[in-house]
Amino acid sequence: MAKSKVWFAAAGATNWTESTIAKAKDLFYAAGLNKCIAKDDSVAIKIHCGEYNRTACLRPEFVAAIVEEVKACGGRPFVTDSTTLTYHLFNNRCTGQMEVEGANRHGLNWASLQAPFIVHDGFFGEDDLRIDIPEGNILKETYVGRGLYEADACINLAHAKGHPITAYGGCIKNFGIGGQSKRGKYQTHLAFWGDPSDNIGYPKVNKSACKGTACAYAKMCEDSCPDEAIKVAADGVNLDYSKCALCYSCQVTCMFTGMAGIGFRDDYFPLAQIAMSDACQGVIKTFKPGKIGYMAYAFDIAPECDCFPWNGNYVTPDVGVFASSDVVAIDTAICDAIDKAP
Repeated sequence: MAKSKVWFAAAGATNWTESTIAKAKDLFYAAGLNKCIAKDDSVAIKIHCGEYNRTACLRPEFVAAIVEEVKACGGRPFVTDSTTLTYHLFNNRCTGQMEVEGANRHGLNWASLQAPFIVHDGFFGEDDLRIDIPEGNILKETYVGRGLYEADACINLAHAKGHPITAYGGCIKNFGIGGQSKRGKYQTHLAFWGDPSDNIGYPKVNKSACKGTACAYAKMCEDSCPDEAIKVAADGVNLDYSKCALCYSCQVTCMFTGMAGIGFRDDYFPLAQIAMSDACQGVIKTFKPGKIGYMAYAFDIAPECDCFPWNGNYVTPDVGVFASSDVVAIDTAICDAIDKAP
């Protein structure tokens, strides 16, 4: 099998022709992404718009640069992301309205992009289509947002960064999580795989580490669960697995507050990576061959996903811009480059 090509331009510049924007535009054509687009195609530019108060997500200029080239190719671009699950008590992207408000705060709007920002799975994340993936390693079906499904072509425009579950978030995650509707995300979280008592994907209760009602965040812990599956007693937290839908809210709330009463089982993480890749394949199957291009900015490389409402210190200096027609090749190249960075 022939190796897929990945095009790369290093970060840093000494003149205007070496700006990040100029490099991104050059790579768009060098990698042949213009060939994905026919005249009047509806072109989804799939990004991660970032959680409220997140300051390490994609900058509007990075996205606008690709919007401009899609238009130059005759396409009709729209910038898009999906709603999230209620993965912590105060996340702002669990409805389409709040997600658009948050995206606007990040400057992802018509004024800066010259293209609409659209939530592709609808107001509450329920506008989707089922995609069968019998070839999946774990998942055999997933649910893709209708707005992404209906596009003629797609530029998967990722922000390369870390991730607390899958270690790295790039183009595969941008489809495998960000291309899914709410029920697609439940699938990817392995909510319908394995037995709850096995704790595979389901919250793992560390009762001995929980302070119970003495914890300053006990009420927040209970309130974080949209299905009222959490009750905190004096001797620690109790979780009703029969009510749990696996949204991550209790785990993330506990982690975000620095507590350790609820977490993840160690062997969940590799399984989550596999499921995310299966779901990514589901999105790819919705497009005709040759209608998807992949780009990523390895800038502001924080250790956490852009779903976090903050960011830690960057793990490396800025690396550069990547482009390819192969989702696995581009993510592999980015991970290799980050590993080799100072």
